[in-house]
Amino acid sequence: MDGRDVRCEAVIITTGTFLNGLAHIGEQQLSCGRNGEPPSQVLADQIRNLNLGSSRLKTGTPPRLDARSINWEKFERQPGDAVPVPFSFLTDKIERAQIDCFLARTTPETKRIIQESIARSPLYSGQIEGVGPRYCPSIEDKFVKFPDKESHQIFLSRRVWTPMRCM
Repeated sequence: MDGRDVRCEAVIITTGTFLNGLAHIGEQQLSCGRNGEPPSQVLADQIRNLNLGSSRLKTGTPPRLDARSINWEKFERQPGDAVPVPFSFLTDKIERAQIDCFLARTTPETKRIIQESIARSPLYSGQIEGVGPRYCPSIEDKFVKFPDKESHQIFLSRRVWTPMRCM
């Protein structure tokens, strides 16, 4: 950097999904960053070799679906805001086109399938080791945390994505 020393009691490195990145696809685990990009294994190994403490947050990226396999007419369209409000006060305005979401609801059959398959879920099988809330709760998380509800909302979007190419 610029050669200065900065003294402090703690340093937090926020690495996103890349540091020792791990994707769960069904019962399979793949080493990768977001969207199939390579993980940052070298930095992860260096931090580990220095015996620095580290932990993993549960980011909970939602599953990717092939938009061509979905009958969008069966869902309720949820348009984005006409004038979206930026999350940060550092952003004056959002000029990117907003993506419509589509609302679906689970059925009793969905609930039955989830309950019968919960032990295979990476979140509940012990595959996912992390702390903190997931910012996008999984469908099985909804049924486990709110078992009294017969139905839950699911939001789908037609966002274009690239299939994952993990190592």
